[in-house]
Amino acid sequence: MRFTSKIFYITTMFLIVVSCEDFSTDLEVENLNDPNDEILASNSTALEASAATIIHNWYMTTHDFGTPGASLATMADISSCSWATVGMRDMSSEPRAAFNNSSSYNQQGLTNNYFNAFYAILSDSNAIALAIENNTDFEDPAQMEMIGKLGQALSIGYLALIFDKVWLSDENGVIGDDAVDYKEAMTFALGKLDEAIRIAQANDVSIPDAWLPGGAGNSTTLLQFMNSLGARMIVNNVRNSSQKAQIDWNRVLNYTNNGLAIDFEIYMDDVIWYDATPLFYLVYPGWGRVDM
Repeated sequence: MRFTSKIFYITTMFLIVVSCEDFSTDLEVENLNDPNDEILASNSTALEASAATIIHNWYMTTHDFGTPGASLATMADISSCSWATVGMRDMSSEPRAAFNNSSSYNQQGLTNNYFNAFYAILSDSNAIALAIENNTDFEDPAQMEMIGKLGQALSIGYLALIFDKVWLSDENGVIGDDAVDYKEAMTFALGKLDEAIRIAQANDVSIPDAWLPGGAGNSTTLLQFMNSLGARMIVNNVRNSSQKAQIDWNRVLNYTNNGLAIDFEIYMDDVIWYDATPLFYLVYPGWGRVDM
């Protein structure tokens, strides 16, 4: 019995030594489950699916109840609501109170959700723009390039509307060593928007109805839509009356003259496209009302 145990011990040790000799110590192993940007930017099918969501994700984020929309509506005296949910009471109290920026604030989701959603849109948009640079084969390259630039403009621009500091990036990677202020961020966003407008105009770009419902994706209305966005982002990116006086109104006028001349509303199916904040919660019994 003792002899058998000794043989077993020697055999086990031999196998361990042999296994250790064969064991690779190379830590630079490609993780195929975590592809890098170059791989992601070469998958045309996946990127075209992402492109279809860019405008939808922007719209739903700006109208989602878990983001600043409801609190901004009460703060601007468009609506009245005494509930503390998503900061509505805190943001609309008078005299005005400073925003509670601590990590312990129980309504921090209203900024966290918005922040994360728009940087996700930016990530998708950057991947699309990088794919164009890498000459990835798309059915409609101009359409993809336009939506990539538009996504960059919307994500950075709408972050600048809410936050004082914004981290910039595009298809070339992170820009700068630190976040920039909201004015510089908006300048960056408008530059991307102008690129999207130029691409759409030069190539007569249109997008499917699923990307922007109600026929708004035809080339004429799409250009008007983007120009109106430019005017909106410039005018809303000021923090006080002195900054309002410094707005480049000629640029606003140019966007406006090339913008929508009709009432514009995205067609909603209450399943994929819906307007949660004003349509439901700010008129819900016991919740919001027209400002009183």
